[in-house]
Amino acid sequence: MKRKRLPSLARLTRKLDRLFAAWIRGRDAPNGMGRCISCGDWARLQAGHFIKRQHRATRWNEFNVNGQCARCNHFLHGNDGAYCMALIHWYGKAKVDELMALCVQLKAQLAEARQQHAQLATVLVEQAVA
Repeated sequence: MKRKRLPSLARLTRKLDRLFAAWIRGRDAPNGMGRCISCGDWARLQAGHFIKRQHRATRWNEFNVNGQCARCNHFLHGNDGAYCMALIHWYGKAKVDELMALCVQLKAQLAEARQQHAQLATVLVEQAVA
């Protein structure tokens, strides 16, 4: 019997992105239309990220992702200034600071992991040469 392969991380990430985006649109636009968090226009909403998706610590955080119109999300590249002001209005400055701290914390952990990797690689090379 052939063993079923597990899905790749990239495939699981895409699936989770689609599910999470559908959940955000359902939360912010239950009838398919809603108000954009950035500009306030009534439109068909997309799941717009305040801290961009490449930052995994906040990628699926429900406070970081809100309904945005296509204009703000794509054409204005997130309309970050208005998005930030709306987040502060809806969730408070403490929540925005918490999101930013999550992002910074992950960056610090990544930098530390890279440094440890480089140190380990150096030790392994020195041992191999000796």
